[in-house]
Amino acid sequence: MEENHKRIVRNSAYMYIRMIFIMLVSLYTSRVVLQVLGVEDFGIYSLVGGIVSIFTVLSGSLSGAVQRFLNIGLGEGNPLRTMGYFSQSLTIFLIIFLIFAAVGESLGLWFVEAGLNIPPGREAATFWVYQFSLAAVLLSIVQIPFSGAVIARERLDFFALLGILDVCTRLAVVVLMQKFGTPDNLIWYAGAIAIIQILQTLSYIIFALCKFPECTLRLQWSAGTVKELLSYMGLSFWGNSVVTITQQGVNVLLNLFGGAVLNAATGVARQVNVAVLRMVECINTPIRPQIVKCYASGDRTQMILLFEKNVKYCTMLMAILLFPMILEAEFILGIWLKDVPEHAVAFTRIVLVESFFAVFSYGMATIISATGKLLRMEVYGRLITLAVLPLAYIALKCGAAPVWALLISMMAQMCYVAYLFTDVVSKVKLEVGAFCRRVLFPVASLLLVLGAVTLPQFILMPEGVLRFFTVGFSVVVAGGGAIWFLGLDETEKEWLKRVNFALRLPRKSTF
Repeated sequence: MEENHKRIVRNSAYMYIRMIFIMLVSLYTSRVVLQVLGVEDFGIYSLVGGIVSIFTVLSGSLSGAVQRFLNIGLGEGNPLRTMGYFSQSLTIFLIIFLIFAAVGESLGLWFVEAGLNIPPGREAATFWVYQFSLAAVLLSIVQIPFSGAVIARERLDFFALLGILDVCTRLAVVVLMQKFGTPDNLIWYAGAIAIIQILQTLSYIIFALCKFPECTLRLQWSAGTVKELLSYMGLSFWGNSVVTITQQGVNVLLNLFGGAVLNAATGVARQVNVAVLRMVECINTPIRPQIVKCYASGDRTQMILLFEKNVKYCTMLMAILLFPMILEAEFILGIWLKDVPEHAVAFTRIVLVESFFAVFSYGMATIISATGKLLRMEVYGRLITLAVLPLAYIALKCGAAPVWALLISMMAQMCYVAYLFTDVVSKVKLEVGAFCRRVLFPVASLLLVLGAVTLPQFILMPEGVLRFFTVGFSVVVAGGGAIWFLGLDETEKEWLKRVNFALRLPRKSTF
């Protein structure tokens, strides 16, 4: 158990380095992309790329399935079963890859050409952006079984390295485009992203084949195992499909009711949201394999412990990160972007609040996925998410401001979190009182402290550099104090005191 704790901390350190680097580079890259492409072309890229990303729901489904079943095999100490899971998931992915390629080049292409509100004269550029984006998505699907094996094997040092190299190459592309220019920056940017995806895919395949014995280029088909994999992937696929279709459906509705400018504002908000949610990945990714292995080995106590700490640490860290970003969204976007699209500030604030509640859903989804019982979470629960589209359409049709489309999405996320909590309680027999005492009370206390400290500063001080740094400093100091005195129990404090700079845990951890 001590070695598992060491591995979690070490992998968390890798993920934090990855997150900080990617967040900083991505925020700057997004600014340069907006400048190079312009508001209209940036809106087109966000919209078309969003349509194509509907097909990436397969990536989430397959990745989650590969990781879970490989972790089940590893947790049981059964190498043959682990190899079988990988080979059969590879077979399934090849079949689905061909299906999605066909759908993308037929139904998807038809929708882009006939169903979207594209500015006149940009039809050809939109076609090529779609083709390159589709190629990038299909390549990302190719890499999923191999990247899933990397995470299942907890080799997050390599995972972090590839993430850093990915954003560096994207930055190099946009800097070169900004300096030299091209006949059509939009087409060249989409093409460059596809090439970067090719290199990343090859890296994952080569690494997995060389390092992990279960990863082989062998196709296998066993009816019982395939049924087990497809059942899990099918439910996960449905849930991911609903999320992606809902997000992009809102984007399409904004396009139909307000044009590409609203898509530019949504694109800015979503890019900020993606950068922020990398914080969740830093904690959730290293802990997820351990939770599944605990379930496979029958260690329910350790599984619940990891789950509670996962949710608590993620939400507390996100609260400290999000408070200044939400309050100072206008100031941050003004510095980040020279030309801030209309509605971008309001959209960003709403999306960031939604992302805070998404942290709860991620932690709960992790433990539900470990059990393999996804029906309630991915089918019944996602009906709440799916309700966003008709409600947003009715609101916009009745003349509501565009911001209401995102407000409805945020409220649906809150309801989904509440539903997931009831599912977790029933599946793992979670003690509600203990969870509230150990997780919800510390998080709520932190939020109250942050609100009491920062809101008076936000209201009384004029917008500017001084208020930005004052709010940020207050959040760090007050948030750190609140976490230490109200968020951590005595065993966690003792554990932190004994962790040295090299991230080595004590011989007898009380974590």
